Amino acid sequence: MRAKPCGRFLIIAVVLLATIFTTSSVAAQVQGVVTPNRNILPGQQIAIEFSGFEPNSEVIRWVAPTGNARSIPFSGDIVADNNGVAAWHYTVPDDAQPGVWAIMARAKKAPSSTRATAATFRVLSVRTTVAATASVSPSIGKPQTRFRFTAPGFRSDQRVYAWANGPNDENIDLEVNIQANAQGVASWAWTAPGDSAPGQWRMVIRDTPNADEPLPARYILAFTIE
Repeated sequence: MRAKPCGRFLIIAVVLLATIFTTSSVAAQVQGVVTPNRNILPGQQIAIEFSGFEPNSEVIRWVAPTGNARSIPFSGDIVADNNGVAAWHYTVPDDAQPGVWAIMARAKKAPSSTRATAATFRVLSVRTTVAATASVSPSIGKPQTRFRFTAPGFRSDQRVYAWANGPNDENIDLEVNIQANAQGVASWAWTAPGDSAPGQWRMVIRDTPNADEPLPARYILAFTIE
């Protein structure tokens, strides 16, 4: 008489185990990668790619800063492509704390108990010993404005590298050769493109063009395009 209830319990247990196993397998299939993933500078843009989602499915994503800082949500979900890949770009905040950060992603329709997949990257600190002496003029302009930058503290005749980072998380090559003078001061001009997005821009100035080398940005100068 009691065989039937036991049978029901056995079936329920098997179904639950199968569900847990399936959920774990799906979560384990999702993989994420950040490029580059080390020696990232505040204000630098990174490329993010998560694979293993169901094709054309919605993906929830957020940023987990180093330490116990509050998570930073992305504005809106993203949809994986036909191959189950969700890819986008992210610009690390100018005031990012140094340490290991993580990009988190999870299928929107996955059970709430499903763990998000993490893709980590390491942020360097910004060297600010002479940052107060760098300058940009004008600090506010319109598209096609010619901005002039001055940055001291380099070696005599040192090659200097810089790029513009726009409000839409886009890095723009300046297409100019920058070299410090005999006093170690680098000066150059950059004309904002005619289609420049309005908002706050940043000029990231480095000793090296290689983002994987362990050298922080020498300066990050903010200016506005109206």
